[in-house]
Amino acid sequence: MENEFSSAEDGDEFLPDTTKDKEYKRKVKEKLIKSIRKSVGTVESGKQVLNVAVIGAKGCGKSSFINTVIASLRKDKWQLYSNVGMNSGGLSSITQHFKSFSAERDYYKEEPEVLFPTFIDINGLEDEDVNFNRALLRALFDGKIKENEQIKNVLNMYKNKPDDFKTEMFHRSEHLKIDRIIVVTTADPTEPLTAELFKCIREVANDLEGIPIFGVMTKKDLCRRRNDNRIKDFLSYLGIDENSFKLIVNYCPGANKKMIYHRTILPEIDVPVLEVIEQVINPHLGPTGDWHGFLARMLLKVIKW
Repeated sequence: MENEFSSAEDGDEFLPDTTKDKEYKRKVKEKLIKSIRKSVGTVESGKQVLNVAVIGAKGCGKSSFINTVIASLRKDKWQLYSNVGMNSGGLSSITQHFKSFSAERDYYKEEPEVLFPTFIDINGLEDEDVNFNRALLRALFDGKIKENEQIKNVLNMYKNKPDDFKTEMFHRSEHLKIDRIIVVTTADPTEPLTAELFKCIREVANDLEGIPIFGVMTKKDLCRRRNDNRIKDFLSYLGIDENSFKLIVNYCPGANKKMIYHRTILPEIDVPVLEVIEQVINPHLGPTGDWHGFLARMLLKVIKW
């Protein structure tokens, strides 16, 4: 049996499209960015910046995903914003903290009036400690965790006074209250799906007025074929369907060995990622703003009911 997960050298390599299709995708990207800009609005619109939590187990490509999202929103090239590999090697993930990336401060200073989302990189969550994850996620989603606050300090607070933890968090001032959640995992079948963590995210998000959840599976470029069972399990744990899910490729050497994304954009990577962001901003519209498709799905649900 062929290995379903192999290097690009063994299968069809994911390289920049040199045909006229590349120009088509470039135009699609421009339309997506235009749609996103219109949806988020400007300072004059009176809208609020969306806070988007990006959560994933170590090694899943979460930080690379954040860098890819920011690169896709831009028109020049990829840059490093979130440090890739913060949770790998000898560095314990429990020492990590939360880091936010806002457009005005970090990645789109050229147009501070456009209210692009703030992405919050969340490190240090393990699959095993369900009770702590539940308490931490509730505080995080409520905006009670401070910028760069060390998870180990929060963990110690929880362990020392677990009964008082909720009260302590309740009395804190609000920092970055979460509006959307993107859960990242890898398509690599050799990597386990952190089922308990995913279920915990779903549970807490539903408790807090139903924060919309979206699923992203990275490393599509290394998969010879779609792993439907893995996708099915991932969606089931999060309690979402395929309308809130996307297989994507991150900007990384695996996607392009020459790393030309240091000099230019790659629309073939950008388009699927921007489709995710467009839906994150407009979750009621369904995938890529498909309002008619959304109405059809809702009608089917009503019929089933």
